[in-house]
Amino acid sequence: MLAIIDVIFACLKTGLSFLINRNKLPQRSWRGEFICRLAKSLLNRSIGKDFKWIRARQKLLTLYSPDLLKVRSEKTLIAGVTSIVVQAKKTTEPANTIIYFHGGGYAVGSADGYHLMGAKLALQNKAKVILVDYRLVPDFALPAAQEDCYAVTQAILAGSSNKNIYLLGDSAGGTLCLSVLKRLKVSGDDPGYLSKLAGCVLISPWVAPLSYENLSLENETSDMLDRHITQYWVDTFCQSEEQKQEVDFSDIQSVGLAKEEWPPFYIQAAGAEVFFKQVKTLSEQLSALGINHDFDVFPDQFHVFQTFSPIVPEAKDALNKISAFTRSV
Repeated sequence: MLAIIDVIFACLKTGLSFLINRNKLPQRSWRGEFICRLAKSLLNRSIGKDFKWIRARQKLLTLYSPDLLKVRSEKTLIAGVTSIVVQAKKTTEPANTIIYFHGGGYAVGSADGYHLMGAKLALQNKAKVILVDYRLVPDFALPAAQEDCYAVTQAILAGSSNKNIYLLGDSAGGTLCLSVLKRLKVSGDDPGYLSKLAGCVLISPWVAPLSYENLSLENETSDMLDRHITQYWVDTFCQSEEQKQEVDFSDIQSVGLAKEEWPPFYIQAAGAEVFFKQVKTLSEQLSALGINHDFDVFPDQFHVFQTFSPIVPEAKDALNKISAFTRSV
């Protein structure tokens, strides 16, 4: 009940904010501006709250659209990890497989919450989409999330002759994609697994969470995130120096793949997000290593705006470009 009241209050507060400040960035729609302000209000009100309560409130904000009627979904266990498998009802043998790691600062988010995102990806990419419900902090300390994502990926690669398998992730989930690539390299598993990955898509990956120097603080007023929100998440999943040393947040240089082992990459960033600097640095590091990749910046957009389709109209173009990437490789 308190979660419902909090959502209603945040919606009213966001609506009233437009009476005080009717400014928005030129390439951001009014719907996008509303969602950004609402998300920022909810995130700021989350600081210091119990994560079970935060997750219950987030469940109230799950997005729906007619696309969910066009897919069939099955909740299953893969390598002991709960996952949701989504594919178009009209497709019996999907050409592609997408393994998706959701965002949420390793502390919130779920496969259920990303059901609509999975449906859209399945329909646009003619794919079977596997939404991984990895373990979250603080219930399970890192690297539990990394272990779950690796276990699911390894199981799918081991059981498939299909080489059209993609890793996708947003925010923390984008960094989990990099972690999986590193673990595939150093685990001693069949080296052919890496060659089965057709590509990797990173949506605003949170690759450098442990320093303000890696944040575009000039974008705090235009993004749903700011230094206080990100610091609360960092304090939740890194409660000691030992944990900081144990968990690899994957500076791209540390992944350790040879140039020829990298799958094709496609990276998206929002031009008005606080993670813009570190995502741009990631692209520059890939270029310095001689790794071909595509990098798109969406001017005036906020962090992971892609996941708010269809409410945020700009998300459509971003998702179309992801589909164009999968078709191209």
